[in-house]
Amino acid sequence: MKKLFLTTIIVVVAMTSVVAQNFGVKAGLNLANVRGDAKNVSMLTSFHVGAFAEFKISDTFSFQPELVYSVQGAHMYYLGITIGFQPIDATYNFNYINLPLMAKYKVSDNFSVLAGPQIGFLTSAKVKIGSGNFSDAEYHSYKSTDFGLNLGIIYELRNGLFFDLRYDIGFSNIIEESSFDLKNSVISFSLGYKIK
Repeated sequence: MKKLFLTTIIVVVAMTSVVAQNFGVKAGLNLANVRGDAKNVSMLTSFHVGAFAEFKISDTFSFQPELVYSVQGAHMYYLGITIGFQPIDATYNFNYINLPLMAKYKVSDNFSVLAGPQIGFLTSAKVKIGSGNFSDAEYHSYKSTDFGLNLGIIYELRNGLFFDLRYDIGFSNIIEESSFDLKNSVISFSLGYKIK
């Protein structure tokens, strides 16, 4: 069912790009973290890649749905648990297919601001303990969907290249059926190309 839902989203986004005024691709750096009850956490440096379509509503406003594969998560330090007298350092990777639905307001010819809701679909969860290799985490422990708000700015060049800065504020507890609260928090930097 989940694969069918994701396939439907991909098909819908692909179809909207055909009728959109503009469409394009982007990729870049994630500085991912979690907010909430976790202590001793730090940012995870990861990446994202995606595509978007743009529908102009007026000279200054447009609607921009996106489809983005994003690696999120955090580094967590378990100071009370040790291996060989060393605190455990665990790296959590949460792989999402995100669907941001952005409203775009054009401030000038090159500069715009963006805001909109985002729904994310968890495709895999992996953990690495210390210097070991990544292994599958207990997948059922994490919610399959994540909801949040995207805020951003974008600077566009006349040749179609653009630079995008976003902050994704997660609203959902990503842990399934738990009073322990963790929410995604991601700063992203993108380089993209828009086809007009």
